[in-house]
Amino acid sequence: FRRVKRLAKNPTQYVSLEKAMCKIVRKRCMEYGYDAMKNYEWPPVSVDWKLDDDAVWNEVKSLPLDRDGYILSYTTMGQMDRETGFLLWYFTVCSERTGAIRLTLSTKHGRPTKRDLEILVYWTMVHPMPSGGKPARPIFMLLANRWGEENSREIVHLLRDKAGIECHLESREQALFSSHQNNTDPDGYNF
Repeated sequence: FRRVKRLAKNPTQYVSLEKAMCKIVRKRCMEYGYDAMKNYEWPPVSVDWKLDDDAVWNEVKSLPLDRDGYILSYTTMGQMDRETGFLLWYFTVCSERTGAIRLTLSTKHGRPTKRDLEILVYWTMVHPMPSGGKPARPIFMLLANRWGEENSREIVHLLRDKAGIECHLESREQALFSSHQNNTDPDGYNF
């Protein structure tokens, strides 16, 4: 948490989420390949739980504490889904400490929504990928600015109030600065 606060105060040290995640994804795909993922149970397309349900938070609070922070972002590379005609968006959650990917998902139903963020937050703690570690509660979460205030406001408060997890939305200034430094798009349109 202190490191995120320090980065937030000094944007010249801020590292691009996109660049770091692309590097991590390439490395992990080469290390683990398809075989490590074939038995992984992906989140269902429709889930009947809500993030404001006390049963969900009891499950999250029962998880061991991970002395790490998780960074949640998304991007599109410009591919379009043939069925829906929408851009494919890829979500990534990585460890702030080690760079390991805890979870990666995608959607073919348009720009990511609040519900996509809820699913990502829950699944990265309760059902991480096999290569991403064991189920755990992080000490903090950093949400990429592109999630937006509208999508993240309630989740930030729920994480703090219900699970004791510090959560922050990256500022627009940080997103613009890191995008400029790393030649990426601050809103995730990286094609």
